[in-house]
Amino acid sequence: CFSVLFVVVVELCVVVVICHRLPVLVTAATHSTRSTHLDSFSTRSRSDSVMSDTGPDLLVRSLREPELPAWYDAVAKAFAEKGTPQSHFVDHVERDPEFMLEGIRVCTTRPEEEIVSTLRVFHRSVIANKREIKTAGIGEVGTLPTHRGAGLATRVLEDGVAWAKSQGFVLGSLHSSRPPVVAYYARRGWISVPLQASAFAFDKPAVAALSSLSLASLAAGLGQQDCELVAIAPETLTHQDAVLQDLKRLHASGIGLLQGCTVRSSAYWQRWVQGALSDTGYVAIVARQSGHTLGYLLARRWPLHGTEVTMQVKEVFVQAMEERGETTTSKPQPQRNQVMAALLAAAMAHGPDTPTQPCSRLLVPTPLLRDLNLADAWAGHGIDVPPPTLDVDRGQMYRIINPDHLQEIFPREDAQDDKAWLERLLLANGTHTFLKLDAF
Repeated sequence: CFSVLFVVVVELCVVVVICHRLPVLVTAATHSTRSTHLDSFSTRSRSDSVMSDTGPDLLVRSLREPELPAWYDAVAKAFAEKGTPQSHFVDHVERDPEFMLEGIRVCTTRPEEEIVSTLRVFHRSVIANKREIKTAGIGEVGTLPTHRGAGLATRVLEDGVAWAKSQGFVLGSLHSSRPPVVAYYARRGWISVPLQASAFAFDKPAVAALSSLSLASLAAGLGQQDCELVAIAPETLTHQDAVLQDLKRLHASGIGLLQGCTVRSSAYWQRWVQGALSDTGYVAIVARQSGHTLGYLLARRWPLHGTEVTMQVKEVFVQAMEERGETTTSKPQPQRNQVMAALLAAAMAHGPDTPTQPCSRLLVPTPLLRDLNLADAWAGHGIDVPPPTLDVDRGQMYRIINPDHLQEIFPREDAQDDKAWLERLLLANGTHTFLKLDAF
């Protein structure tokens, strides 16, 4: 009996020791795997996951509210080399009506809890194939210089994607203007959906002719006595309810014909868009007939000074006559392309604060022009319009976060890979549109 009892006790001790050591053994094996395969690091959707067993322990998690000031400091340090001020990130939080604190993902040291790497998930909805799709905008991805080269950004990125999936986001979107960064994201499953812009470069006689145009003469060119072009102070654009409603109507109608534009609520217009328009260099012009707004243009002169200044059109929308709900007996109205051409000429002729150096280049998102032939439209003003060159931006990227949800909204065709599926969803006539005022 004593022998049997001794064996049982020994076996129980062995079991206890193994159970006690098991979490340590599993953790060590997991850490070893993660150290070898940094790019395949995955976390739970709302995890506080230990990321490394070398040096100080690191944790990926959501930001806590008392840490917001520390996050502002950390993200400003991460972007210091680009010259981005801390106020930029503060504005992005305060102006965003869809701000989610948990959408700020951070990697922190333990036990100090210093934020060393971060990104932010922006809550957006985009229009694609006439469907609203819940999209996680990935932005403000940065790592402190002292912690770069250890794969932290990749780990935070995958955590952010996992968290977005847990919150019901269908797509992820991001943008980079640097080819090496675009390649980095491509290796991690992000797919480039290029943006196209038409660039017009004018010679000195054409610039002089454009600069001589007045809003009154351009309105007269629309062929109706009661038409007018009105420049509005951009910083007050959404402060007038009637103007805001007109802009919302024209924008909603216009993006319905495009692929990839962000849906805007009134709060988004008043906080996010108006916040962007408060920066220097913007111009806002509306076209009206008998008090009814036919179209609008928002653009920015950039750079503010220099020998070659571009008028960058952020967005321009005009409703076609058939979209205005007018009957055949209504007052004659100018054609859509007439109004569009007049708005573009007005932007070139009347940049912000009448700068001494006129704009010599015009940059317009190609899908917004539709079938407008600017050379024909401006011929009556004696302006020689050169053929445009095409600027292609390959930095707009997407990733399918939740394929099951996307399948319900927009079914995948047989044998389609993710790239073909996204392109079928996000391209219209081979073009994709992301309006720059929605950039994050």
